[in-house]
Amino acid sequence: MSRFISALRSITVTGFLVVSIVLLGCGKKGGPKLYPVEGKITYKGNPLAGANVLFVATDGKASGAGRTDATGSYRIQSQWGAGLPVGEYFVAVTKFEDTGPIEEEGPYNPEAANVEAPPPKPLVPKKYAVPEKSGLKASVRPDTNRFDFDLTD
Repeated sequence: MSRFISALRSITVTGFLVVSIVLLGCGKKGGPKLYPVEGKITYKGNPLAGANVLFVATDGKASGAGRTDATGSYRIQSQWGAGLPVGEYFVAVTKFEDTGPIEEEGPYNPEAANVEAPPPKPLVPKKYAVPEKSGLKASVRPDTNRFDFDLTD
């Protein structure tokens, strides 16, 4: 019986090691070469803070996103890390009105439970929300990739 348990432990440990090696091999090393992507978003000439910036490859094989800081500056992160692979990208920019903190829950009120919250109000024109229709494009190259966009009405 102890031989059986010993053999079972060996198989379990070996299996764990094989799975660990396979999973470690599937890390960021296997992804495409990435190049930094950054820029600045302005709306009517003013920095747009707190906006979401989305890059989607025209071939659909890559995407990345970032958020603007107080100066309107952003940096894109992809599923593989900081930056994007070389290619052509559609770009979308969204920003919505801050609805404030969520109210603390009180006793359950069935009437209030069925009331739908209004959708958040967009603070930039809706045309910029869909990458393929925004009119914003970027070509990521194997060097410096700075894309500044000035949004208008």
